[in-house]
Amino acid sequence: MRGQHATQRDGGKARAPAVLVLGASGKMGAMVMRAWRAAPPRGFHAVFAARAAALAAGAGHEGAGGDGAGHDGAARDGHRSAPLSAPATDVISLEYLEAQIAAADAPRFDAVIALWGVTSGSAEALAANTDLALRAVEIARAVGARRVFHASSSAVYAPAPQLLPETAPCTPLGAYGAAKLAMEAAIGQAAQADPDGPQQVILRFANLAGGDSLFAAMERAKAAACTSSTSSTGGAAQITLDRFADGQGPRRSYIAPHDLARALEVLIAAPLEGAQAGMQAGAPMVMNCAAGGAISMEDVARAAGVDVAWRPAPEGAAQCVALDVRRLAQYAPDLAAARSGADIAAQVEADRALATLPPLAAARSAAGPDRDPDRDPRRDLAPPMPASKRAMDLFWALVLAVLLGPLILAVALAVLLLDGRPVLYIAPRMRTMDHEFGLWKFRTMRADPADSGVSGGDKSHRITRSGAFLRRYRLDELPQLWNIARGDISFVGPRPPLRRYVEQFPALYAQVLRARPGVTGLATLAFHAREEALLAPCKTAQETEEVYTRRCIPAKARLDLIYQARRSNCWDHWLILATVLRRLPLRGPRAR
Repeated sequence: MRGQHATQRDGGKARAPAVLVLGASGKMGAMVMRAWRAAPPRGFHAVFAARAAALAAGAGHEGAGGDGAGHDGAARDGHRSAPLSAPATDVISLEYLEAQIAAADAPRFDAVIALWGVTSGSAEALAANTDLALRAVEIARAVGARRVFHASSSAVYAPAPQLLPETAPCTPLGAYGAAKLAMEAAIGQAAQADPDGPQQVILRFANLAGGDSLFAAMERAKAAACTSSTSSTGGAAQITLDRFADGQGPRRSYIAPHDLARALEVLIAAPLEGAQAGMQAGAPMVMNCAAGGAISMEDVARAAGVDVAWRPAPEGAAQCVALDVRRLAQYAPDLAAARSGADIAAQVEADRALATLPPLAAARSAAGPDRDPDRDPRRDLAPPMPASKRAMDLFWALVLAVLLGPLILAVALAVLLLDGRPVLYIAPRMRTMDHEFGLWKFRTMRADPADSGVSGGDKSHRITRSGAFLRRYRLDELPQLWNIARGDISFVGPRPPLRRYVEQFPALYAQVLRARPGVTGLATLAFHAREEALLAPCKTAQETEEVYTRRCIPAKARLDLIYQARRSNCWDHWLILATVLRRLPLRGPRAR
């Protein structure tokens, strides 16, 4: 890429545009890098830059621009991001980049994303945010970028009960917000001084899920609960939140890891001229970046399995900081939709699962053929199944259909004689974010027109005479050989979800359903018994739904993403054997 524009042809093949991400060792930069390595962005190639010391030691010393709204009243801790993976083609040292720029031999990038910043410290330390932003502008000019994205924060606003649009008065309450506002002013001056230079875009991020003080407090509470089972909380993790005069707790806008990466992917390719409406000519574009609405911190905590204690809110405490995201919705309506506390917690769990993967596994999951930059990424969230995996599915589906044919006929006859018609139940399930199919099963429950959601203890009275036996040995899933032959599912993969959960947790399932659903898989084997134990005591549909969305979906998604990043035909065969024998270690024979 030295001295060449990223879109020129190399060896007869057009390169995709390249995007430079500054601040790869901060919390925000590390989240984006993990997300884009697990699910590479469409239409461009991302290159992450961090200081050589961070690449060598994995230190998060560069900070994370916009890692919190700054209105939570808690001190920002010195949390360090997960170590960076070993340098690869998509990671360069900042020193190397600076040397290339000084030698007038800089690589060419179509856009620059400046996620670096300082989030705590003295006023002098926080003033470095301005220096970093101006340096990002200089780097963008040197590499020929047409657009620069700067990470700012909702801390520039004063708390308010109503949604805060980009045009709301900026009256920050803290030093961090004041430093970010000064940074924005400097960016504006730079844009005015160089109207023909890169387009400046200021992104005011909401609280970063997994990187703000709430998640730091939950991590401390979980660590304390693990070391002491005799505390006043009875060994359960517990945090304390403010309770205000109306009896409610604090509410915040959040940007979760997957939503963050997706927002940047969309905005890089978007024609942002519409966002300039009502602004002074030549001024930087400003855009709030968050999920829609305000999310209860209590809901986030409980979804993460943390109990909440209350204290009276002190004078001056901010109850609500919520961003108006109508401007973002022009380009990414799915991202601007409201999120639940469970969705936020699940995205953080998924990001932490990616952080535990070995560097090669994460990098390997990002490998694949060049993508069509003109294709809408929202309509193709599931890449085609690898040919070798599809061939394996077809081979074994045909073999097992012949071998198990007599058993399938016997089970069908038993259901018919013991429980009557219908013998089969075709369950609507999702193969991708927008592709529904019918999953075939032997019927194990009495029909109920009002039935919805997963099965818990509240539905146990509907299990048929043959149903308990079929479920125990998973014989009810034998008809799914037909679904495998059709290509609806694979032998191994995440279990296909109901549409209601895909719509409830769109950001989470956008990652999970990048792999073809399957009959069995890592999550099925590792969590199935735990899921049954959690759901069996549930007495009502509401209780079942709450337990499933808060306790089961995040845990299964974490396992599904681990499988997705490490998948191989060898491990698929091993998981199939583990499903049959139930005694094999799930990591497989060659896992590290």
